[in-house]
Amino acid sequence: MNTMAKFLTMPRKEFAWYVTGLCDGEAWFQVRPKTCIDKRYDKVSKGFSVLFGMQVREDDKELLEMLNIYFGIGSISTRHRKGKILGEHQYSIYGAKNAQVVIKHFDKYPLLGKKRRDYEAYKAIVNRLYSPETDGLPNDWEGHLQDYLEIVEMCDDLRLGRLPKGTPLTIEELLKQKGGSTDLYLPQIINLLVQTGELMI
Repeated sequence: MNTMAKFLTMPRKEFAWYVTGLCDGEAWFQVRPKTCIDKRYDKVSKGFSVLFGMQVREDDKELLEMLNIYFGIGSISTRHRKGKILGEHQYSIYGAKNAQVVIKHFDKYPLLGKKRRDYEAYKAIVNRLYSPETDGLPNDWEGHLQDYLEIVEMCDDLRLGRLPKGTPLTIEELLKQKGGSTDLYLPQIINLLVQTGELMI
């Protein structure tokens, strides 16, 4: 019996715990600010990219297909790296609204390893970004600058929580190893806001 066939015959509660175990080892939780200077209005364009994802080798694609069926949302993409025999598949759930499905699962079937800290930070940010009553804060964050900066700082905390302790490397060097920007988000964004006059310091 192949992996998909086992999934289709497995009791849902049993498979839910299997999903949690799989995610404890392979998934990630990411929230990062999306910012740039909008020259039309001379202001900083503000937003956030919210992502729950998992990446596996090409021959493990069935695992991602099972996640897609289980959560009922998300997408699977493929990429091939130069010099690699097998390609890679990535399962992604984007957005604070879609993240409600992720939160519902992990609140009921909690992570047990170090990744639980990442999840709790991700959940706290998502809860600031989205509520069913308002369907999220305004995209331009007009009148919500303090909220915006607080969430940016929470994004930095999420990134820093993944870094190993007791290392002689600087924060910049550690962030470089993890990919993405080598600088903390908050100082970069404050600098942009000062440039446009939206923030006086």
